[in-house]
Amino acid sequence: MNVIVEFFKSLSFKLRILLICIISALIVMLLQFGLYDVIVNFIIAGAIPGTRMSIPYWLMLLFYGAIALNILIAIENSAQRPLPPKDD
Repeated sequence: MNVIVEFFKSLSFKLRILLICIISALIVMLLQFGLYDVIVNFIIAGAIPGTRMSIPYWLMLLFYGAIALNILIAIENSAQRPLPPKDD
């Protein structure tokens, strides 16, 4: 969580406002158009929308782990690190 807070602090004010607006608009669209129910059913139960099939729980757990790992790697790679000292 600390990495996310530090990443958010490193953004400029305009970029923070833009990011908050985009996230808010996505949340409103998801709630307004009923996509929220479809997405939650897929995430929790693995139910594929429009079909009677569902993804097995073990595959969904692998999917969650891969997504979490990719998010953490992206945040870690985007963090600014100081340059190493120059050898004179």
